[in-house]
This record gives sequence, structure tokens and C-alpha cells, in this order.
Amino acid sequence: MTELNDRVSKILTDSTHIADAMSQSVIDGAVTGATGRSVSESMRPIVAQQVTLNEATMQRLGDLLQQSFESERIDSIHSYDGTTYCEISCWGAF
Repeated sequence: MTELNDRVSKILTDSTHIADAMSQSVIDGAVTGATGRSVSESMRPIVAQQVTLNEATMQRLGDLLQQSFESERIDSIHSYDGTTYCEISCWGAF
């Protein structure tokens, strides 16, 4: 299970969440009047949500997305009726 947990920690969110985070970075900069800081330099939480994944999905996502985030954190993992629930927070620099 430890190996599976390690793979879960590398899960990447889909492009919609990334696009939302990037858009919010731009909006935040416009609202605050921040200058000289690009979206690529900002460090933002991309997703903090509960997701439900089966083992095959966790392994597939883990294989795909390791290189895309600078930091990942598993907030909680528990199983219920054979389904594994994971709450994962990921950060990336854009």
C-alpha cells in the first residue's frame, strides 16, 4: 500500500483545474495591481479537493504526471466498501 500511496501523491489534476489556477493568478495580479510577476513565477494551490480513484486509475495517473508538480501532499486516504478515497493538494509553478 505504501507504493500505491506514493503513486497517489504524484497525481496530476486535469487541464481544467490548471487553467483555472492560471486564470486566477492573472486575475489576482490585475486586482492587486501586482506588476513584474508573471503567471509562470507564481506559486498557487491548484487543487484541494476530494477525489475517488480505483487502483488502476491511481497507477495510470501516477505514471503520467510526476513531472508536472513541484509539490504534492496527500491530505487523507481511507477506504470504504472497496473504494479508496484520497484528498490531495498539489502545487505547481506556472
